[in-house]
Amino acid sequence: MNSAESNTFSYAADAARARWTAHVDGSREAAVCVVSGEAAADAVRSALNASFERLGYGAGACTFVALDAGGEALSPADAYTLLESFDPLVLVAADATATRALAQIYRTPLAPGKPARLLGRGAVAFTDFAADLADPAAKRRAWTALKHLAR
Repeated sequence: MNSAESNTFSYAADAARARWTAHVDGSREAAVCVVSGEAAADAVRSALNASFERLGYGAGACTFVALDAGGEALSPADAYTLLESFDPLVLVAADATATRALAQIYRTPLAPGKPARLLGRGAVAFTDFAADLADPAAKRRAWTALKHLAR
């Protein structure tokens, strides 16, 4: 990696991505971290990437973190280290598993669909973002929640 691709701030993120590679994919910049119990479905990835592009974060802004990758679960301490290594601007819990995990990790209650702050960064939690995409009313509520995270 040359100096144009690496800097002091990206070292921790690159090391975390290398250590937990099975749990992470998506944007290297990690402006938005989307956390889910298992790997997020393609529809969830597409919808959230499109949403955050529309909200001013740029194309492909989302990094996706699966708490359980092929039966290998991240401990709360490892999940915290991974997420904080990325130092995202925004955290999204895409399902109930991720919502419970982030609430525990950050010691902050999270109410699905309500804007929150986790260590100063914007956050929003969903019970099942994938299911919300199939229900027009739930999809509108999800978009309303995401708009609170606009840049």
